Amino acid sequence: MKRALVGCIIAFILASLIVGCPPKTSEKTALDAQLPKNATPPGEGGMTAAATGTVSVDIPCGLTVPLREAMAAFEKANPGVKMEGTYDNAITNAREILKKGKRPDLFISPGKREMGILEEQGLIDGTTKAAIGFFELVVVAPKDNPRNVHSLQDLPKADVISLPNPEYNSIGVYGKEALQKAGLWDKLTPKGDEKIIRTEFPITAYEMIASGKAEAALMFRNCPMQTYPEKLKKGSVVIVADVDKKLYEEPLCYIAVMKDAPNPSAAKQFIAFLATPEGQKLLGDNGLDALNERAQELLPEGIKGPDAAAIAAGAVAPDPKAEGVAEAGVGKAEDLKTPIKVEAYYPDNAGHAHLKTLVQELPKRYPGKVQGEFIDFTSDEGYVRWHDERKMSCGGFLLNGQQTFLVDRRGKMVEVTFMMGEGGEWTREDLYWVLDKATGKKP
Repeated sequence: MKRALVGCIIAFILASLIVGCPPKTSEKTALDAQLPKNATPPGEGGMTAAATGTVSVDIPCGLTVPLREAMAAFEKANPGVKMEGTYDNAITNAREILKKGKRPDLFISPGKREMGILEEQGLIDGTTKAAIGFFELVVVAPKDNPRNVHSLQDLPKADVISLPNPEYNSIGVYGKEALQKAGLWDKLTPKGDEKIIRTEFPITAYEMIASGKAEAALMFRNCPMQTYPEKLKKGSVVIVADVDKKLYEEPLCYIAVMKDAPNPSAAKQFIAFLATPEGQKLLGDNGLDALNERAQELLPEGIKGPDAAAIAAGAVAPDPKAEGVAEAGVGKAEDLKTPIKVEAYYPDNAGHAHLKTLVQELPKRYPGKVQGEFIDFTSDEGYVRWHDERKMSCGGFLLNGQQTFLVDRRGKMVEVTFMMGEGGEWTREDLYWVLDKATGKKP
């Protein structure tokens, strides 16, 4: 990741609600049991004073920004290190390890379930497992909230509730726990008449709300719900309630070294850096609720030591003066001037191949009037364009720099924001309608 660190503190929605909270005694005891204290001390196969080599990290796509910024700072502090990230759904990353034999140095899990799947197979070095942040459960609903869901107890009002499958998604694990303790799980899942639709990925649960296929969902207050507010306000999904923290174990963001990691020494150094005040500030300023001093308290002995202070040297905090570039207003198709430049910002992986094909075929559909470009925001160059220049924090389309447009849906003009995946906030029919109108092409 050879680039100058260009920081940008993301403005958070509902910032007044996002505060740290001390762990319950039972939770801390449970966590301590998961963090063994029999690690090798520095100098005997443990951490060295200077990290070198390549460190590969499997990162949940919703944590792209905080981890990219932290990795860039770690590289600057350690010129001999190159950080390489793979960004995808956490369960997809875990499946690549299990089914295809992929072996990164580090695995990051948004909660306990995804990493737990790898732990069950003996693939995680438990002496390095650390917590670097936390999440909070919230209830979300469509903006018009047709079932008047305003709390967890209101969920029975909904006909369809989307929830990431607890079998392999952490949100589902904590969501199910909260529903069980609230006495709602059995009411919502009677045999033969279940209201809860269990989705394969968290983003699918979100898209069901955005597309009107569900009337409520449980999610983490994290990407995409915790993104820059001017974009989310134009989306079709809103947070309607916090879930009482007494109803679920605190969801922690875990990181650990793989047992057969190619570069375990530098990987441990990076974990130690994330737990320093500098590392926690970078994570907290860029979208992950930071543990701050708790990160050091919960750090395994295998990661602790005098090296932690040294590797933090040179870390650079984000520039708080950077401001957004992508236009946040509501555009009209007739105001777009040709040639229209359509930029699509997504990870260049199998899960987004259909979006890459979509944008690349636009010039054929609108010859001479529309240009299409797919930008992989997980690449070094793409990340700079997506995050530092466009000030974006979720995948999406821009049309001449604009993301939200008035679109005709069955005779009614509605605001549509081209963010995240197709089928949630927007459809390709919405995109075609805007471009047809702007170019004069007849449907």
